[in-house]
Amino acid sequence: RDNRAELEKAARSFAEAAGKADAGIKGLKLTTEKVGGALQKEIEKAQRIRDELTFLVEAAESLAERLEGSASVAGKKKAAPAGGEAPMRAVAGLSVAPSVKPGPSPRTPDRDLLRAIENMR
Repeated sequence: RDNRAELEKAARSFAEAAGKADAGIKGLKLTTEKVGGALQKEIEKAQRIRDELTFLVEAAESLAERLEGSASVAGKKKAAPAGGEAPMRAVAGLSVAPSVKPGPSPRTPDRDLLRAIENMR
């Protein structure tokens, strides 16, 4: 009879421990799902930021190349001999500046990017 009472006590203790373990596992699953969801959101946010940065870098490289080309052309114009069409036009009383037609500037990804950045401020 003593053995039977001890066996029942051990079985109750085991059932109680199993219940606590089950509750602990459920709690861990909930915590894991919550943390996993938050982590997934952060990963998606980081991917969006990475994509935006990639776009900005590509646009900046394009702008840098254009600036480099403009600087190169400007340097060549400065180094050109003093003769040419401009002095002749000035002597004749004609406009030295090339004619520029006012109008809307063409849309380019670079201009769109600059507008977007300005609108963020």
